[in-house]
Amino acid sequence: MKRPTETSHGRWTRSLAWLALTMVLGAPAASAASAPTTPTTQGEDAHQVATAKGLRIELHLQSVEPAAEGDAAAAELIEGTFSDIRFRVSEAESGNPVSTLQPAVWISRDEGEEGLGCKDRIGRYLQGMLSFQADVDLNKYFILILNNDQTISVVDPLMGVSGVTQLYTMVVMEDRGTDWTRSADDTLLFVTMERAGKVAVVDLESFDVIESIEVGPSPTRIALQPDGRYLWVTHDGTGEGEGGVTVLDARDRSIAGRVATGPGRHDIAFSDDSLTAFVTNSAAGTVSIIDVQRLEEVVELPAGKAPIAVEHTALGGVAYVASEDGVLTVVDGASREVVARLETGAGLSDLQFDPSGRWGFAAVASENRVDVVDASKRAVVHRLETRKRPHQIVFTDSYAYIRHLGSAEVGLVPLAQLGIGNGPGVQGVVFGSRPPEEPTVPAAAPSIAPTGEYGTVVAANPSDRMVYYYMEGMIAPMGSYSTYGRVPRAVGVVDRSLRETEKGTYSARFRAPEDGDYTVALLLDSPWVEQCFTFTIKPDPTQPADEVGTVHLEYLTDQRSIAAGTPLRLELALSRGFRDRPETPLTDLEDVVVLATRLPGTWQRRQLAEPLEGGRYATTLVPDQPGAYYVSVSVPSLGLDFTELPYFTLRAVEREVPDDQRDGGR
Repeated sequence: MKRPTETSHGRWTRSLAWLALTMVLGAPAASAASAPTTPTTQGEDAHQVATAKGLRIELHLQSVEPAAEGDAAAAELIEGTFSDIRFRVSEAESGNPVSTLQPAVWISRDEGEEGLGCKDRIGRYLQGMLSFQADVDLNKYFILILNNDQTISVVDPLMGVSGVTQLYTMVVMEDRGTDWTRSADDTLLFVTMERAGKVAVVDLESFDVIESIEVGPSPTRIALQPDGRYLWVTHDGTGEGEGGVTVLDARDRSIAGRVATGPGRHDIAFSDDSLTAFVTNSAAGTVSIIDVQRLEEVVELPAGKAPIAVEHTALGGVAYVASEDGVLTVVDGASREVVARLETGAGLSDLQFDPSGRWGFAAVASENRVDVVDASKRAVVHRLETRKRPHQIVFTDSYAYIRHLGSAEVGLVPLAQLGIGNGPGVQGVVFGSRPPEEPTVPAAAPSIAPTGEYGTVVAANPSDRMVYYYMEGMIAPMGSYSTYGRVPRAVGVVDRSLRETEKGTYSARFRAPEDGDYTVALLLDSPWVEQCFTFTIKPDPTQPADEVGTVHLEYLTDQRSIAAGTPLRLELALSRGFRDRPETPLTDLEDVVVLATRLPGTWQRRQLAEPLEGGRYATTLVPDQPGAYYVSVSVPSLGLDFTELPYFTLRAVEREVPDDQRDGGR
């Protein structure tokens, strides 16, 4: 099964550089206001144009939702729907597209920010001010951590830079996850829950579980075929007739079919044209070849003793099946026959091909070695000595990462040196203080993932209960993220940044927030350009008239840091907002419940807030120990639980002891 590889240049490192630059020097040579924009239209894609620093910048915004036939407002953005944003950047004089830029973009509602200049707006974003957060931030990524319980931690790396907890939110599923994959448009995460017999569907915009799909007993692996049409879920079973796959339609997540295969644990791979699937059957010692159009098994071929991994490569259109007895079985996808067998060493634990499809890395755990296969020759061309028990292999554009169970050292193999002379060396980088070993409940998903930034990865060490951040070329990780007591079993990354989809065009997809007037702030670092545009999000016309309104919660307490053991008076305001009239305070509610939680969740306090005048409420919190606290609110009488209203973050620090009280006053 393909592991994620690096696909784009991320924004986190550059955002830190911009932050340092603006703090030390101020924004370089920037005017107080952005260049004026000119609204124009181009077919159905309404856009605006600005010229600055010799560049022509076009903003294109368009809803992804199909417009009704003859609807002139096809380009309008509707609240709650996915929309595309594109910037086309070209030379003002020649019109030639400008490539390899790295734009930073923020989208915020204008309410309460009238008169704020573009330069000041961008400066506040760069400083990471908690009181000035964008409604849509297209410059960041989130780290997903699959834990040893039924949760997925969502970490925001930049929040930690501001001195606030890096835990952005927590996804709570019905049961513990085993493997995961994402939809083709990166808006949904699918997680197998082996004990529950279900697949959890997580919205990657809200980080909420929106559905749990019944798929059958013991679902483990999950994979999306290359064309994005079907999701494949494997079912483990040792008895006759227990093994197989469930195929889900990725569009509506309905069950498209079930295919019985041999018993055992399974791995899965696909031909590049998505017409053929290969499924290993460990207990049967076979690989099943499945016709995707008919969703039927065509043939079951012998594939060594206990096959554990399968990978397809476009070079020759063949699949390589790795078995624990040290055999790589090569299967031709067209003829559906075994065409070769390669000998490695007994105890194979993983097989992965690099992004080019030429180099296959087979981890021989029992012999502390990785064998490299050249698919163009169908031969083992390098045998690389590694640390104890190599277990997983993940790729960036430049390196193969070899994770070991018996050593905290991760091996890096430069891909550019493969096939040259005596082959590459293995560079060792230590990720943590203890060997990862195998978690008590192992996950099928990888424990190392590229971030999307050039040459950087995150890696989980379950023994240390930490996730490490590493940049290629360094001799050690640059930082780490706490898992707050949980055991991290796998990691992944959600990239929210713009990507260059064609020369000079930078694009992203986002979910439109609630209706209103918005400002798009764009920053280019070379040349330094600050440019703002405005647009409007329309109300959803399919929704009935707003008679109920939306409950709004505002925290009136500004204090975010306090000495442990010191009382903090927390005041908040509740109101109901309507589109067509002013907000109405919600007064005299008797069931406003305030929940304070100290991360990682080992301490909690629930208490009622006292009603005050004008829809305001108050309670007193006393954080018992130093640490990071989340404060959330529920109102059962309004049908609102703790996940539906904004939360409040608080940091408790060590109480300072006066000098005359230290050491008993001596």
